[in-house]
Amino acid sequence: MEESVKLLTTKEVAALFKLSPTTLEMWRAEDKGPKFIKVGRYVRYSTTDLKDYVRRQTRGSDPNE
Repeated sequence: MEESVKLLTTKEVAALFKLSPTTLEMWRAEDKGPKFIKVGRYVRYSTTDLKDYVRRQTRGSDPNE
């Protein structure tokens, strides 16, 4: 069964990543950071996209690989 996707606001993602909302806004303008979705004039972040973004940012060696 497919996992349900939640959409989070900029403030929620900023709190999750311990960043300011302004940082996420700058990243969007610079085409950096996690993927986002425009719902009308509102910006939302999919929890699936956030997981993928975190996975891509992970650095270092993994003893299981």
